[in-house]
Amino acid sequence: MILDVVGECFHVQEADPKKTEVTEALFDKAAEFQDIMLQEIHAAKSKKDFRPIVNKINEMQVILTNELNNLY
Repeated sequence: MILDVVGECFHVQEADPKKTEVTEALFDKAAEFQDIMLQEIHAAKSKKDFRPIVNKINEMQVILTNELNNLY
């Protein structure tokens, strides 16, 4: 998901360089989220620890998709 966001941000930047600042912020948000999720995944000890992680990822997917859609 993060790679898709990054790729889409670069596409938007190529199409409209005026949106570079907004896409850079979205890129940073996605990268920070990825780092946090990787830390949580590595800290998980059992199967039940993964359900909240999956929920956070699903929620962020909706947020990032909406933010990308608003760029067009």
